[in-house]
Amino acid sequence: MLERNGDFINARCEICGGGDCAGAALSRLRLICGYGSARDGERIELAICGSCADRILDIIQEKVR
Repeated sequence: MLERNGDFINARCEICGGGDCAGAALSRLRLICGYGSARDGERIELAICGSCADRILDIIQEKVR
């Protein structure tokens, strides 16, 4: 489920260090690894800028086609 920005106001992108909307709002990337993954049970949540979000989504969409 997609969520709107909320608690990432005034943060920096944790991938490139950039900002979004004049440094005011970022997207959130959340991954929870499940059974079958070598990283089962691990969780990661990152604040990411729009450019990094677009690049990550492009990579994922390319892999699932």
